[in-house]
Amino acid sequence: MAAKKENLPPIYEIVRETQRLLGVSQMELADRLGVSKSYLSSILNSFRFTSRSFAVRLLLLLEDRKEKKFSELKNQLREHIKIVKDHPKTN
Repeated sequence: MAAKKENLPPIYEIVRETQRLLGVSQMELADRLGVSKSYLSSILNSFRFTSRSFAVRLLLLLEDRKEKKFSELKNQLREHIKIVKDHPKTN
């Protein structure tokens, strides 16, 4: 059964846990995700909503990880991807 939105942790918690489990710095995680450190920082500090594309990038980063500790994060990300819609680009 799929998790409901209210049961999902905020995306910034998933990102923090991903960073912790990978054992990487914020800069290295930003590089792996193809985003700036300031963008990632704004997500981690919950100043910015994430887009579907960001959640997909994070999931792709974890997709080849077979360790059990990543399973729950991947499931949570899949649920976020179903819920989150991309924000329109602003110039």
